[in-house]
This record gives sequence, C-alpha cells and structure tokens, in this order.
Amino acid sequence: APGKGDPDESRESVLRPQRSRLSTFGRQQHISGSDPSGLSDDLMSNPEIDDKRYALVLAAGNSSRFKSPLPKVVHPLCGKPLIVHILERLRSLDLEKTFVVVGHSENVVKDAVADYNVDFVVQEEPLGTGHAVMSATPLLKQLSGSLLVISGDTPMIRLPTLEQLFETREIRRASCRERV
Repeated sequence: APGKGDPDESRESVLRPQRSRLSTFGRQQHISGSDPSGLSDDLMSNPEIDDKRYALVLAAGNSSRFKSPLPKVVHPLCGKPLIVHILERLRSLDLEKTFVVVGHSENVVKDAVADYNVDFVVQEEPLGTGHAVMSATPLLKQLSGSLLVISGDTPMIRLPTLEQLFETREIRRASCRERV
C-alpha cells in the first residue's frame, strides 16, 4: 500500500482524469441525499440544460513568468495578441456572450480586444485562477446555459476542440454547480 509521501500516490493524483471546465449555471436546485457534501453522481445529469452558450476568458494574469510589463494575453503571436486568437475561435461558435476577466493592466487588455463584442469582469486583486472565475459569479448567476472557462493564453486550441467540449457536455447533460 502506498505510504505517506510515496511517489506512486502523488503520481496517481496527477493522473486522475480532470473534470471539464464547462459548467451549468443559473439554475439552482436543492439536492438532498446521504452525501454530506450535497454532491453525488446523479448531479451529472440535468434534464433542464439551457441551450445558450457562454464563454469566460481568463485574462487577468500578471505575466510574472514572462518578466514583462505587458499582460501575457496581449503578447503577439503571428502578429496578433494571444487573446485575439482565442476570441476569433470563440466568435465562430454560436455564443450568447463572451466575458473577459481582466485585472493587471486592464486597459491594455481592453484595447487589444476592442474589436470584439465582449463584456468585461474586473478581478480587483490577483488571487489566482479560481478567484478570477469567482469574480464573474455575480454576473453569471443571472444567466443559464453552458459556460466554457478558457485561459486567454491558449492560442493553439482548435475550434473543433471547443465545439466538442460544448457538445459533449450537452449530450451527456453534465452539470457542475457552484455552491454559494
């Protein structure tokens, strides 16, 4: 049996399949059962999935590893800021709305995406990726449908991958809910 600090134990946690970052939001329902966390396998099916699709692009990073005063998402790749590559792919999807979380140098990011129809969410303090998503919670609670959370610095992601994420989530009627 793996003991405390055993390399096989830590490798196992790294190799565990990760859940999709797609989530259902807007519709809250009380779930009862024996699971003390309130979460159970039957949560993975939701008969009332709205067909509206949204994207939340994370663009609030400090760019500390780039050692640059510019936010990482505005660094150019093939003549365009990294975030623009993402927004162009998202534009090809039939989304109700795209939201961009900004923080560090928010005006620089806003200028870089000025030609795109996006709404902005400001992450006041740089407290990490999870906090960036939490910053959008008040806005997202008003909506229902599928949400794709994507990093603004992943310019090589392919459109079929994004389409497949939405389709898989909708076919399987999968849902993740935030507990407030």
